[in-house]
Amino acid sequence: MNKKLISRNLLITILSSASLGSLEIYTRHPPAAIASESTTPLSNLVFNRPEVPPGVDYPGRTSDSGSRGECVALNPHLTALAPKHEVYSEQNEDQLEARHVWGHTLSAHPTIWFNLTEVGPNMTFEVRLEDESGAQVHSFTDVDLPDSPGLFSFTLPDEDLALTEGDRYYWKAIARINCNDAETKTLKVDGWIVRTAPSTNLSTQLSNTTPAERITLLAENGIWFDTLNELIEHQPEQSAFNAAWESLMEPFDFNIEPIFPQTAQ
Repeated sequence: MNKKLISRNLLITILSSASLGSLEIYTRHPPAAIASESTTPLSNLVFNRPEVPPGVDYPGRTSDSGSRGECVALNPHLTALAPKHEVYSEQNEDQLEARHVWGHTLSAHPTIWFNLTEVGPNMTFEVRLEDESGAQVHSFTDVDLPDSPGLFSFTLPDEDLALTEGDRYYWKAIARINCNDAETKTLKVDGWIVRTAPSTNLSTQLSNTTPAERITLLAENGIWFDTLNELIEHQPEQSAFNAAWESLMEPFDFNIEPIFPQTAQ
């Protein structure tokens, strides 16, 4: 994990727009740091990863760089910041038997974060959502991409649908590069998201907390997508953020530098 986390002057934060399949881009200035961050548990944040339920399969992949082919001018790497669980053979520890990509959310309209190492004018981005049976729930085509490499997010728009508590959904994100008239390079990442209902106790705790305490509670209860999104959105003091970011990224081998959100103008 690259521990040299450099704050940048400009962040491109992607938020869902009112139009189908498109996103609005906002520039933001750094908000005031959360008070007394040095005394919060964010510096020692631990994500309590849930075990994959017996008999349940969550196949997916969190990264793809495709094949170079004729796209010599642009060779990006796409990563989805989603938990991955790799299962190896008991007889051969080097033999991968299964790879699960899945995580929980409490939100009816969750946010999934991605990272692109390169972007170009001839790239397109699409997000698909299916229910557990494989029926397509929605397809968001021609999603706007940022003008520069780095982190960006997709939030399920309020006006389209809401995830149902207790249900699991399969998502797929596809980046396409039109290399020339004869070739299109495709990058695909996919996984599963489960909307879970919080316990009465957790609901009470979440409604009476500071942002830092809320992030810690979400992490302790294994709510990945909300933990990550709220950490990025609320932006604690930099050293606490860096420690929390690394503690989330390292278990899943994500070597990705964060970009700090900034206040909308």
